[in-house]
Amino acid sequence: MTRNDGQAEYAFFMSHGDVDVPSSSDMAMRERCRVVGNKAAGTGRAFTEATRAGDFGGGAGVEVQSEQFHVQFNTTRLVRKRVANSTDFKAFDRQAFTTYVHRYGLYDVDGARVNRMSGFPVDTADGKHGWVGFHGMWFPPDVNVVNGQALVRRSFEPGQEPQTYTAIVVPGRLEKHTKRAITLRDIIDEDFQTFDHVARVELLVKWTGSDFVKTAHRQGSNWNPIDPPVSIVSSYTAGQFVHLFAQHRGGIEFQWPSGALSNTTEAKTRVTDVITASSPELAGGDLAVLGYVRRLKAAISQPEANYASSQSPHFLDAINVMDVKNYVFDKATLLLELDNVTVGLAPGVTVTQGPGLNGFECGPMVTSALNSLNELQQQNTTFVWMTGPNQWNQLRTVRDANNAVVNFDPPLSFEYTHVETGSPFDGRRFMLSWDGNHMGGIPYVESANHRFYPQFNLATGTTLTADGATYRLKQLQGEQVMNQISDVNGVIAANGFDLTTNLLVPPAPSYVDPAIGARPVLNDVAPRFVGGVAQ
Repeated sequence: MTRNDGQAEYAFFMSHGDVDVPSSSDMAMRERCRVVGNKAAGTGRAFTEATRAGDFGGGAGVEVQSEQFHVQFNTTRLVRKRVANSTDFKAFDRQAFTTYVHRYGLYDVDGARVNRMSGFPVDTADGKHGWVGFHGMWFPPDVNVVNGQALVRRSFEPGQEPQTYTAIVVPGRLEKHTKRAITLRDIIDEDFQTFDHVARVELLVKWTGSDFVKTAHRQGSNWNPIDPPVSIVSSYTAGQFVHLFAQHRGGIEFQWPSGALSNTTEAKTRVTDVITASSPELAGGDLAVLGYVRRLKAAISQPEANYASSQSPHFLDAINVMDVKNYVFDKATLLLELDNVTVGLAPGVTVTQGPGLNGFECGPMVTSALNSLNELQQQNTTFVWMTGPNQWNQLRTVRDANNAVVNFDPPLSFEYTHVETGSPFDGRRFMLSWDGNHMGGIPYVESANHRFYPQFNLATGTTLTADGATYRLKQLQGEQVMNQISDVNGVIAANGFDLTTNLLVPPAPSYVDPAIGARPVLNDVAPRFVGGVAQ
């Protein structure tokens, strides 16, 4: 914008709908800013706003979420004041930043990008968008995809026709778990989910480095914080196995020691593969697996599914190695069976209460008989059958036009030890996974504005090894956040800032309809150019 005082001015305005009169049927947004500054001196002022309005779910109805700030800055410092609160000041260092890397690339020794066919988007016949890949199929909660349903993979490449696939939806799935060794030191202060079988409640727990504590319990879909955290060491006995889960690590398990729990206590993490008809485990036909613990029943009844009247969907754990259940995973149906009856809910049974709302598990199971029950936890490869009413309890994939189950590339798995002096993660081991686009296994933390940030970055040039092959990592995309300065008043005084007068007003919308006229009528005349190519 033109000024006559030697300063430069920039204004931005973008909107959709009306955030001042929000509607439950439409999501409205407004983003705008104005900056006035002296480029040569590196000083200036700004106004900035990001507002959203609509029904975001959760039962709160129509909401308005808005952030508006006045800003003043020079080459070394920036102070921000919230418009809605005249005492809400924050100061930042313009020369010191915290970097968050959100996307990486993986390359082989020749410098070629490592791609994996981990999945692709698919649509239903009525245009609902979803995704199918190595970890299963995803559609919005209001879309019910059934076994045998046609799905379309659309191509955005010129000349390529859409491809039709057939949905495979099985009310359960068999997972293969392969263990890797770690110690409790590797998971200090990381949150994990577990289930308290006595209180019948899900817990959020962590190992602090000196104590095993619970930090929250689940009520419905929410985690209710336990503050301060409560030690649960007395809840376990020597020899008892503890099962934990976290999104960034997957499953963790360890055996409670006879002495005190410590950072050197050995634990196991696991790599998970979903068994389908094309898996090598089924190359010879059906797969026989043996169950000793957490053994699910076949044709689970309504009282058993809901843990009503002290009933359970599980048999009692084995008391010796002769007390074994012989399960069979059927290659044709992809269902686990016990005495030729499907292991899972009986027809018509619904889950209305209890831990079964999140599904049921059977196992770990093994393919060879044990000589002692103690051998079960030492097995590096086990199988777990999951079933239940939710998408994540089911096998959900697709067949191609040749009726073959689509083989998605499994993620490459790497054992990685983080090295960063001063970091709480220095020296800890993680299981990373590369699916062709995303590097999984890095712990994230949720900010106050509900954004997720990685708790450490992987350096460009990091070497990773999987299945004997060596790869190198490169940072591709991220963000830098100015470090906050606690002494706001000191920054204001030292830099002569004033955020009470001469404040900038928000920019007004300046869009003008270009009025280019009505769309021309072609009268069935073919276009002369398609994709920039003369026809």
